[in-house]
Amino acid sequence: MSPDGKLIAYLGADQKLIILPFDGGDPVKTFDLAPDGDPDVRVRWTPDGQAISYVELREGVANVWNQPLEGGIPKQVTQFKSDQIFGFDWSRDGKSLALWRGMPTRNVVLISDVK
Repeated sequence: MSPDGKLIAYLGADQKLIILPFDGGDPVKTFDLAPDGDPDVRVRWTPDGQAISYVELREGVANVWNQPLEGGIPKQVTQFKSDQIFGFDWSRDGKSLALWRGMPTRNVVLISDVK
């Protein structure tokens, strides 16, 4: 939900960023995001309500980008050279960005001869 409570943003099918009025109705804005962005990371409004922040994954490296509501090309916020971003959020004043990042790990265990 936007900081003023009037709009809702969400990541829809085919990596489309959709902005809807909170009171219902048709989308007021739709943006095509990069097709290789990470759809599991939620979008966030910037505290001033002028842009939507999201994570884009390029060649295994994740960075935060801002899509201005007035349109135009997204602006890269972070400049990471490695790792992925699992979650993020803005400080209330918009001056700081908190991130949870790293590399995903998975373990596999084979259990055999169970009786």
